[in-house]
Amino acid sequence: LTEHLAALRNDVLHALRLLRRAPGFTIVAVLTLALGIGANTAIFSAVNGILLKHLPYADASRLVSIIGYKQFSGGMAGELSFSPSVWEKMQQQTPAIERLAFYANQVNFTLTGEAVPEIVPGVRVSGDFFPLLGARPMLGRPILSADTRPGATPVAVLSYALWRSSFGEDRGVIGRTLALDGNRYKVVGVMPDGFVFPLYSGAKGVWLALNSTSQDDLAVARLNEGVTIDGANAQLKTVSSRFSSDFAGLFAGGYFFAQPLKTRFGDLDRALLVLLGAVGFVLLIACVNISGLSLGRSWARQKEVAVRQALGATGARIFRQFLTESMLVALMGGALGLLLSIWGVHVLRVITPANAPEHGHFQLDTNVLWFTLAVSLLAGMLFGIAPAVQASARKIGATLKENVGGSIGGFSGRRTRRMRNGLAAFEIALAVVLVTGATLAARSLENLMSVNLGFRTDHILLMTPVFGNATCDWHKNSAACRLAVSNGLNKIRAIAGVQNAAVTGTVPLGTWRVEGSVRIDGRTQEISIGSGSVIESRVISPGYFSTMGIPLLSGREFSDIDRAGNHLPVAIVSQNFARKYLGQNPLGRQISDKDDKQGRPEWVTVVGVAGDAHDFRDPHLDPYPEIYIPFAQSTFAGTIYLVRTAASPLTLVPAVKRAIWAVDKNAPVTDIETMDQQVKAVRAEPRFQTMLLAAFAALGLLMAAIGVYGVISYAVAQRTHEIGVRMALGAQQADVLCAVLREGVLLAVIGIVAGVGGALALTRFLRSLLFEVKPTDPATLAGVAIVILLAALAASYIPARRAMRVDPIVALRHE
Repeated sequence: LTEHLAALRNDVLHALRLLRRAPGFTIVAVLTLALGIGANTAIFSAVNGILLKHLPYADASRLVSIIGYKQFSGGMAGELSFSPSVWEKMQQQTPAIERLAFYANQVNFTLTGEAVPEIVPGVRVSGDFFPLLGARPMLGRPILSADTRPGATPVAVLSYALWRSSFGEDRGVIGRTLALDGNRYKVVGVMPDGFVFPLYSGAKGVWLALNSTSQDDLAVARLNEGVTIDGANAQLKTVSSRFSSDFAGLFAGGYFFAQPLKTRFGDLDRALLVLLGAVGFVLLIACVNISGLSLGRSWARQKEVAVRQALGATGARIFRQFLTESMLVALMGGALGLLLSIWGVHVLRVITPANAPEHGHFQLDTNVLWFTLAVSLLAGMLFGIAPAVQASARKIGATLKENVGGSIGGFSGRRTRRMRNGLAAFEIALAVVLVTGATLAARSLENLMSVNLGFRTDHILLMTPVFGNATCDWHKNSAACRLAVSNGLNKIRAIAGVQNAAVTGTVPLGTWRVEGSVRIDGRTQEISIGSGSVIESRVISPGYFSTMGIPLLSGREFSDIDRAGNHLPVAIVSQNFARKYLGQNPLGRQISDKDDKQGRPEWVTVVGVAGDAHDFRDPHLDPYPEIYIPFAQSTFAGTIYLVRTAASPLTLVPAVKRAIWAVDKNAPVTDIETMDQQVKAVRAEPRFQTMLLAAFAALGLLMAAIGVYGVISYAVAQRTHEIGVRMALGAQQADVLCAVLREGVLLAVIGIVAGVGGALALTRFLRSLLFEVKPTDPATLAGVAIVILLAALAASYIPARRAMRVDPIVALRHE
C-alpha cells in the first residue's frame, strides 16, 4: 500500500509539473470543464431540493398518502375523500399499515384582530397527525386526540412563517386567542421552520383540530417495517373490492391507492430532468472537446513516452500517468465549477418565477457537493481514457520509426487524426440533439405566446374580497351577499379612472368544469370529463363582457332585470357551445345543466352568444363550451372583482380597497394582480425552461464549434508540408481553402446525420412539454442542421485561411 501511495504521489507531482508547463492547455481545459460542471451542479441543486431531498419527518421512507380514487369516463381519475370511520375500516383490513392519521382538504380562513385582516390557509388534522409524522412543535404542543372530541376547546397550531409575519416571533403567543372566520381558537403550538405538510399554497398557515364528524378527510399512513409500497397497494386492491357500500353511488368504481408522501410539482419533474439532461449534454461536449485537445497533446508527447518506455515504464504505468493528469484537470475544473455554481444558483433564484413551486429550492448541500465530485471524476475518466489508451498502446519501435527525419505521417499519427475527427463528429451530433431540443422548446413557447385568448388582458385589475359572515353569509342569506357584492361593485364603478367593472366567480384562467348531463329543449345529452365534452359554467355580472373585451356575437348582455326571482332565468353561451349543442339558431333555446332540489331541470333561456375565451392553462385543447349565468340569479359564493382602468391598474388599488371596505371594513382583499400579471405567471414556467435550454444549447454549440476549429487547425498544422508541396506544384489558394473547408463540412455532415437520429430518438421525451409542435418537426430539424453546418464552416474558415497563406518555400525549408 505504501508503494502504491508513493507511486500515486509521484504521478500527481509529475502531472502538476507538466500542466504548469502547458498553461494554455490547462487554462482552456479547466475553464471548459468549469462551465460544464458548474451548470450541472446548479441544475442538480434544484433536482436535489425538489425531487431527491428526504422529507423532514421521522423514518420518512415508510410514510405514504392513502388516496381514494375513482375512474371517470374518458380515462381520467379523480381523488375521493371519506369520513374517519371509512378510513379506520380500511386500516383494520390492511395489515401493511402500522398507523393512520387524517386531515381535511386545505381551506382559507379570514384572520382578524391583528394589524390587517388577512387570508390564512389552514387544514384540520386528527390527533394522531403530528405523532405519526414525528413532528414536534418549536413552541407549545401539537394537536392531541382530546382536542378533536366534541365540546373540546378549539385550538390552533401556527406555522413558523405565520408566527413570524403576523405575530412578530412573539414567544408569548402560546395561550393567545385567534379569530378565524369569526370563531375563536386558542394557540397551543408553533411548528418549526420547514414543516408545512399538507399546506400546498405556502408555508404561512395554521393547523386546527379535525372534527370527529368530518366527511371529507384524506389519510396519511406509516407502513409496517419491511412493507413496500407495491406490497401495500396489493393489499389495498383486495381491500377495495370489499368496500361495495362505501364505493356505491358517486364513489362507484373507487379504489384505495398508496403513494410516497412527497410534495408533487406537476410537470416539473419531467422539466427538471430534461434540463439536467441538457446540461449533461453540455458537459459531455466539453469532455469530448478536451479529449480531442488531449489526443493532440498526447501525440506531441510521443518522444517523452518513448523515453519512459526505454527506461522501463510499462503500458499500465504510462496509462496511469496520463489518466492522473486528466483527473487533476477534472478536479480543478470541478472546484472552479463549484464556485461558478454558487453564482449560478443565485442567478436561478433570481430568474425563476416567484410563484413557481420550485422557487427557493435551489440549495448547495452535501448531496450537491458529492454530485460535483462524482461528475468531476466521471468527466476526467471520459476525456482522459482515449489519450491514456493511445499513449500506453504506442510501441517504442513504431515511435522511433515515425520520428526518423522528423516525419510525423506514420500510422499512429493517422490513427490519432481519425480519433480526433471522430470526436469532433460526435461533438456535433451532441450539439444537434441539444440545439434541436432548445429550438423545439422555443417554437413551442412562441406558439403558446401567440394563442388567441379571446379576451383583452391589458388594463384589467383583479382582486378578491372576503366579506365576513356579518355582511355576507352565502349559506344563510345569499340575497344579502349579492346586495353587498353589488354595492361594492357600484362604488368601484364610481371611482375616477375606472372605465368599467364586473363581478365573476372565476376568470378564464380558472374555470369550473361540469360533469353530468346537459338538457337542451327537453333532450338530454351526456357530457363527461376527458371525453372532449366538458362544459364550463361561469357566474358573471352585467358589464363582464365589455370589461373583459369578449365580443358579444348575437343577442344581448345581462342587465339589472336579470335578477333573482325573475320569471325568466337566462344564460349566455359561448360560440363553441352554440356550435356544438344549439346549431344555427341558439337564441331563445332552453338549456339546463343542473336539477333543483326536487330533481327537476332548472331551465334557462339563451339570450346571447359570446366569443370563445381560452383557458390558457390548458392550451392543447380548443376552448371549452361555456354557459354564463347572471350573478344576480345564482347562489355562487365566489367573488372576483374585475376592473378595467384608463391608466395603470395598480394605481387604483388603494381606491378600490376603500370602496370594498366601505361595504365591510373587516374584509381582507386578496389576490390583487392585473390580468397581464396572471397571464404572465401562467407563461412564466415554460419561458424559464426555454431560456435555460437555449442558454445550454448556445454553450454546447459554441463548444462544438471550438472542437471543429481545433480539429481543422490540428489537421492544417500536420499537413503544412503537404500543403506547401501542393502549392509549389501549382495549387491555387482557392483550391487549398476549399479542400480545408471540405474537411470541416464532411465532419459536420457526419455529425448532423448522427445527431438527427439521436434527436429523433430523444426529443420524444419533450412531447408533454411542447405545444403545437411535434418532436419530429421537419422544419426544426432542417433549420438546426443548417445552423450547425454554418457554425462548422465558420469554425473551419480561420484555419482554412491560414492554410491558403502557407508559403511553399518556408514550409519546405521547415521540413
